[in-house]
Amino acid sequence: MKVVNKMNITEIQDLVHINEPALKPFKDIYIGDLLSCVMANVKEESLWITTQTNLNVIAIGHLHDLAGIIFVEGMKPDEATIKKANECDIALLTYPYDAYSLALKLSQYVL
Repeated sequence: MKVVNKMNITEIQDLVHINEPALKPFKDIYIGDLLSCVMANVKEESLWITTQTNLNVIAIGHLHDLAGIIFVEGMKPDEATIKKANECDIALLTYPYDAYSLALKLSQYVL
């Protein structure tokens, strides 16, 4: 999967950036909520879509040098998680609908 660089996914309606770091270019998209599966299968520089909002998502994001994390279904992390994401330079975004509807929108940004 290759992302088209000239397009900006932050232009997707209802997708909201919730912390300081900018979304980095990404090479892949991973959708999953079971943290052990994400740790085992996510590729470096991926964009991760999840409903998980606890501090452990930042540890995984940092470990795999993720481009960013999008919380779906209106989920938002607490302030401690946002602070840690800022320290680790990981962009956090939120989307009010389900992962499937976001994946459909993201498909126009991926070759």
